[in-house]
Amino acid sequence: ADAQKMAEYAFTLAEEAKDAKLRMLVLSARAYFARKAPGKTKEEIDKASGSATAGAVYFVCNGGIPKEQAEDHLIAAWKAVDAEFDLREAKEAFAAAAARGEKTASSEKGGPRSFKPQQLVDLCSALRAACTAECWGIAQPMLARLEKCQIPAGRGRLMLDLSKAEIEVWQACNVKREDPVSKLLLSQEEQQKREVEAR
Repeated sequence: ADAQKMAEYAFTLAEEAKDAKLRMLVLSARAYFARKAPGKTKEEIDKASGSATAGAVYFVCNGGIPKEQAEDHLIAAWKAVDAEFDLREAKEAFAAAAARGEKTASSEKGGPRSFKPQQLVDLCSALRAACTAECWGIAQPMLARLEKCQIPAGRGRLMLDLSKAEIEVWQACNVKREDPVSKLLLSQEEQQKREVEAR
């Protein structure tokens, strides 16, 4: 309780200093301290940050939203920024493509619309949170969608590249690949080699 009060006090100081990076750090701390009883803190974080995704992202990353519910919260946060892209439908298309042995799904209806730079950073934050929560079913279509956008340098690009690397390692370790010539699953040695190369 004392830590939560200190985080709220730090937030007022960060607001007075008008330092955006410090404000984000303090908002993450507020989410961490309120993770066991979020109440309306999530909505307060969304309002204070000016981002539709910040509350869900901070609570998912800090354990305030259980892993079972993280996917639903992240889908809702994504939809607040990118309403044209149906993430649930894309998740199902990616799962169906994986079952058929295809590398990626072509579930994208139309190209990505133009986003403001901060919106792209928000979407990259949602992708990072999906990777943190190990929600690979939605992380893959999120990555595919964001790779079609021009991500601004800095935080957005860094989060996208980290997420891409993490997803590639997960895929190499968990998704079996066929040999293109024999159409058989890779041998155990080839699979291990693939995992090492991905890492």
